[in-house]
Amino acid sequence: MGPRLSARESSRDTARVMSQENVEVVRAWLDTWVVWFNSPQDPDRLARLASKYLAEDVTYEEDPVWPDAGTYQGLDAVVRRFADYVDLVHIEGVEAGEAIDAGDVVIARVRIAMLGADAGEAVEFLWTYTLRVENGRIMHFRAWYDPQQALKAAGLSEQAVSQGNVEMARRAIEALNGDRVDAVVDLCDPEVEWIAIPGFLPDAQDFHGHAGVRAWFEKVGEILGDAHWQAQDITDAGDRLYVALKLNALGRASGIPAEMTIFEAWTVRNAKLVRLESYLSREAALEAAGLRE
Repeated sequence: MGPRLSARESSRDTARVMSQENVEVVRAWLDTWVVWFNSPQDPDRLARLASKYLAEDVTYEEDPVWPDAGTYQGLDAVVRRFADYVDLVHIEGVEAGEAIDAGDVVIARVRIAMLGADAGEAVEFLWTYTLRVENGRIMHFRAWYDPQQALKAAGLSEQAVSQGNVEMARRAIEALNGDRVDAVVDLCDPEVEWIAIPGFLPDAQDFHGHAGVRAWFEKVGEILGDAHWQAQDITDAGDRLYVALKLNALGRASGIPAEMTIFEAWTVRNAKLVRLESYLSREAALEAAGLRE
């Protein structure tokens, strides 16, 4: 027989499992919410979807910066408020960010591109939510315009969350230099989108999923030898990163040294890379990362 867990260790393990389950509930709700907003918005369908994840007596609090901000009690009231958003603003697109376990609550990020009443150019906002889950249902959630306030309310710091994403990027670059394909794949979401620079590789294409990441390694290995990637800048932008990489390599056929700088925008969700976009332009990568100068 193996060693017995103490009551304290058993309680800690149970709490860890429950926290992860809460994160999964929030992630499922976010994915459902995103799909609804990115498709024809049918209020009845939203009500059916919401009933799977929100408690009957759920409470939703809006940030005071939102027009006519209020607090909504009960499933029906919350669903009606979400449906109201369709008339309040013209939502161009919604993208779910990461969901973070913060002990008693889950922190979630959502990017929303919207047009105001005057319908000019779409503006993208990063909203942060704190959510409390009980018995597999969301009991309370609050929207925050300022992510630092949300993290403070949850007992976390932006630095701690951001540092985790930056460290993930550093591990990926180290694995890239060590030609450790499996290590890079492990840091990627199974549905990762790897967007290559047009003309950088023969028959340039975008790569999808873990198989795509492996295919990218193979193509790079066919044209470059002794490749070394040096991170010149890694800047956090919430659920995105701006990464500047200096590449030194030898042409596989010619043996001629080559040097170039590649600028990238990484999208990170739940400590996994879900999208990597490569550019030759620093400005384009900054804009893709949400860091317009």
